[in-house]
Amino acid sequence: MENQTKTLTFNRLPILGSSKVTFDEWKFSFNHWCETFKVIDESEKINYLFAITDKTARTIVYNSLNKSNPDNYETIIKNIGKYYKKTSAKNSRILELSSITIRKDESITEFDLRFSDILNQVSKTITLGDIVVTSYYVKAFRNWTKIYESLMKNQLP
Repeated sequence: MENQTKTLTFNRLPILGSSKVTFDEWKFSFNHWCETFKVIDESEKINYLFAITDKTARTIVYNSLNKSNPDNYETIIKNIGKYYKKTSAKNSRILELSSITIRKDESITEFDLRFSDILNQVSKTITLGDIVVTSYYVKAFRNWTKIYESLMKNQLP
């Protein structure tokens, strides 16, 4: 019965790389599952990683093992974490830029500084693969510059 339960709960674990699950949520779920079913053998954990990763995450696992001196489980998890932390930080900045608004007690100049800072951070992290994703956000700002310019003119003495 325990084996059926183990399989059933394993099949319900989130797949990292194919859904909107964050790395931390995924890692917590997998670690909790491993503790519950006493999966302590490192090679068994690595085998399970292939089943619950997809796309870039699975490539990281594969590349970590496809070396003359393969990485251990902890190193693989650290490498996956580095990738997803970097990606989520970039995406959060793009999301912040796409939803930016002028705060209640913020002057246009203060807003301009905040907007420029976020835009600068986004532009430093964008790679060729991100251009398609970023273009959707840029389209949202098409008429924004005209509105922004008129606000600046209205605030100037």
